[in-house]
Amino acid sequence: MKFEKWFLKSVQNHDLTILPLSIGVLCQVTTLPLYHKNPADRFIIATVQKFKAGIVTADKVFNEYDVNVYI
Repeated sequence: MKFEKWFLKSVQNHDLTILPLSIGVLCQVTTLPLYHKNPADRFIIATVQKFKAGIVTADKVFNEYDVNVYI
């Protein structure tokens, strides 16, 4: 199965929501403390904060931010 088909099917099967990268998220990234050095993870953290969502990760650095972390 091609990745795109698998991904779309997974999103549908698990009732997931794909959150957009917005100007608000971009601005949120600039306000984050530099606990996490990985820029991609900082975008994830900002997105989670902006949408008041949670994140499933084993990365303990996420706990330093004001986000709901599920391991």
